[in-house]
Amino acid sequence: MDIHGIILIVIAIVEFIFGLFLFITREKGHIIYSYSLTILGIVFWVLSNGLYRLVNTSDEALFWVNIAHLSAGFIAVSLVYFSIVFPYQKILLKLNHIIYFSAPFVILAYLLFATDTLIKSVNSDVPRSEVIGPTYTLFAIWFLIYMGWAFYNLIKKYHESVGMYRPLLRLLLIGLLVSFVMGTLFNLFLPWFGGQQYFYIGTESSIVWLAFTTYIIFRKA
Repeated sequence: MDIHGIILIVIAIVEFIFGLFLFITREKGHIIYSYSLTILGIVFWVLSNGLYRLVNTSDEALFWVNIAHLSAGFIAVSLVYFSIVFPYQKILLKLNHIIYFSAPFVILAYLLFATDTLIKSVNSDVPRSEVIGPTYTLFAIWFLIYMGWAFYNLIKKYHESVGMYRPLLRLLLIGLLVSFVMGTLFNLFLPWFGGQQYFYIGTESSIVWLAFTTYIIFRKA
């Protein structure tokens, strides 16, 4: 039994419980909806990476690595949504915004599950590694653009903020940035450049985001 696979499953369960707690206890609105979607994306990203290490066949591993990439795209989209509405909302979200956010995600799902142009295959040997296709570069660029967009919005709001929002945004940004750097390095860049693939390191780093966010929530509770 792969220990890192088990660790990732446990982390996913803890993050799901945390997200469920927030959704139940917090006032409903764009902030809790967008953050809950971000947490859901992280949960599926961590869970799929854990199952990727635990399944027995290359076909099963390919399915879960596709789910992991789809979840990463979902995180990018939902984090942009969150960055627009937290801690305050300047833009009135309309239907065209929803279409604009979701269209690349739909294309990503098509590339992952209807073609082999993004992920061609997964090696059957353990530790496993993926063989990327020609559209992986487009996925990587799109993911980085969306994540950069989200961080730009949050950093801009941090510089504009005063009072209680400023330390809250600073802690949130630190937690997100650490997890983003680790996840991008080990789950995006190394496969992109053909390096060794240690997906579990990037995914396990999501615990940093969880720790910072938990501190923020219970400090403000």
